[in-house]
Amino acid sequence: MLVRTKTAILFGVRAVPVEVEVDVSPGICSFSLVGLAGSGVRESRERIRTAFRNSGFAFPDMRITVNLAPADVKKEGSSFDLPVAAGILTATGQAEAEKLGTYLVAGELSLDGTIKPVAGAVSLAYLAKRMGLAGIIVPPPNFYQASLISGIDVVPIPTLRDFVRFLNGEDEFPPHPVPPRPGEKRENRKRDLSDVVGQETAKRALEIAAAGGHNLLYVGPPGTGKSMLAERIVTILPDPDEEEVIEINEVHSLNGSAAGGRILRERPFRSPHHSISYAGMVGGGNPPVPGEVTLAHRGVLFLDEFPEFRRDVLEALRQPMETGVVVITRSSHSFTFPARFSLIATANPCGCGYYGYPERECVCRPRDLVSYRKKLTGPVIDRIDMQVEMLPPPRRDIIERTSPGESSQAVKKRVIRAREIQKERYGKLPWKLNSFIPGRETLETASPTEEARRLLERASETLGLSARAIHRILKISRTIADLEEEKRVLPRHVSEALHYRFLDREKRR
Repeated sequence: MLVRTKTAILFGVRAVPVEVEVDVSPGICSFSLVGLAGSGVRESRERIRTAFRNSGFAFPDMRITVNLAPADVKKEGSSFDLPVAAGILTATGQAEAEKLGTYLVAGELSLDGTIKPVAGAVSLAYLAKRMGLAGIIVPPPNFYQASLISGIDVVPIPTLRDFVRFLNGEDEFPPHPVPPRPGEKRENRKRDLSDVVGQETAKRALEIAAAGGHNLLYVGPPGTGKSMLAERIVTILPDPDEEEVIEINEVHSLNGSAAGGRILRERPFRSPHHSISYAGMVGGGNPPVPGEVTLAHRGVLFLDEFPEFRRDVLEALRQPMETGVVVITRSSHSFTFPARFSLIATANPCGCGYYGYPERECVCRPRDLVSYRKKLTGPVIDRIDMQVEMLPPPRRDIIERTSPGESSQAVKKRVIRAREIQKERYGKLPWKLNSFIPGRETLETASPTEEARRLLERASETLGLSARAIHRILKISRTIADLEEEKRVLPRHVSEALHYRFLDREKRR
């Protein structure tokens, strides 16, 4: 008897349909898997056989042939266990076939018949909806991830025995309650922008970066609060909307460590160590898994000690910073991962950290200083909108501090309002934040007054700004105007934006 079951394989964040054809016929006892099945898929034969026995089902002493179509795409992973088992159960008359064709099925079988979670539950559920299926069958830990996609029935199945009861339409199903809705809690929830003493210019830059989605670099000696301030950007960012929540969880559900079903309802904040590899940053492996730039999608990628990262790792940031995606190419396929993030980075002014610091002498040799400063140049730095110099606050301000600075909640309100203005302005356009405006649209969208335009022209000649730098200054100016709820970019907005181009001024010293 031939039975067909619907499942899927992941290509990046995109799920591609796979049809599992199971034929059970008389003949020499065998269990064959064809259709470019990888080693993990081939191992499913022993898991399925043992799970049948331990769940009280009869494994047929017949010829079993399983075809995974399309046959020209290599299949990897253990999520094929349940659909293959479903085909065998149905083909041997141990389960009804009526429901099976209307659901997408995914799950890994343990030897006792328990169904384990799979990666990519959000993508699988979205595919089931696009295919017009009634729903998707997933392990209970994946239930809430899959439920983010509305309009389809998500059925949590804990064991192989319960799966058969569902297919047979038994009223007792489900016999086990779904676990409580999980959520991700950030440990630094109590951190606040008011914790940082002084540094009003740097705080203002952080507010602008949060409002417009701009990339930001802090340059200053150790102990000035660069990292402390950067880590607090998450406290002033608006909460993601439902569409962004789906995107965030779609990405994180691909990660094996997140296959337990956590729901993320806050913007991600990723802070990789400077020793991270190229593959760790942009993604890699076979099949590829997302890297840090993808896990930071719709959130923040924080690179502390920016110049200490490997050159090839930093160069790899160019594509996602420009396009918002990462493309990983293998011999036969290309995998696309989303990577729309805000980059926040910190750097010392030199190797010892005290170049230009009035109270401590720099001990770097001239050639070491030149070598270090070269790390703060290049195409990646050119793509960082804002570069801000930070110096230690006066000691008196630290010792005699009587009242805290502005709270994160107060700043967050302004950021939310500025983002609402941008959302209204861009409507159905493919970009929603000022930092993502295409270069050709920048001047028209920024809408500077004639005085503001002339100021920018004079500054660009004085500082020798590139076309990319001019566009970024216009985008920053537009965000500053949005924070003030001004319709046009005024000279004061351009003047403030120029203040946040520290490295451009350094070139002219």
